[in-house]
Amino acid sequence: MTNIQEQKIFRDKDQNIQNWSKNTLVKCPACSKRAIVKNDKGIFQWYANKNSELNCANCGLTARQNELVHYRLELRKNCSNCGKRIEKTIPNLKEPKESITVKCENCGDTETHQPRNISQQMVFDNQNGAKDQIFGVSLWLQEEFKGNTLWALNYDHLEYLKNYISADLRERNGMSMSAKLPQFIKDKKNRTKLLKLIDKMWVEK
Repeated sequence: MTNIQEQKIFRDKDQNIQNWSKNTLVKCPACSKRAIVKNDKGIFQWYANKNSELNCANCGLTARQNELVHYRLELRKNCSNCGKRIEKTIPNLKEPKESITVKCENCGDTETHQPRNISQQMVFDNQNGAKDQIFGVSLWLQEEFKGNTLWALNYDHLEYLKNYISADLRERNGMSMSAKLPQFIKDKKNRTKLLKLIDKMWVEK
């Protein structure tokens, strides 16, 4: 029996997944090697940071958040002068346009119209399991466990999970981060296998 003085105690401090998510390790969608997503705002405010980047040191892939969305402009109107149908499409615009000036090919009259802007989000193919919030690419640190996915955003996050799982006593204050962990991680009967899985992730990844 473990002496109470020898027990490993986990005390949930002010850990915040928001901070870990500023440097998220992902699987490069181009070469499948380890890449990183840098996001100054963190996971809960990713939409507020247009400067987030995905970088792969192996193949040189770089993707920026502000390049993920493009717009296709569509105009379907009748000329107010001659009634002739006016149709115009402009693909791959970085910014939407509130108005566009078009010359009628039938009568030569020039008018300003309000077009339709259709947003198109770039999506990376063949992404599985847990994904990052910005680019939708697979997390680097993840493994399947009894129908669940054990995942971490980076090695600091993985160390937090290891400390929690390996503890004999787990102390938390209110709705701390550890309270929100899935049940399969909290279940102490999974401790040994989960710790082996974490060690495998640390060595192989």
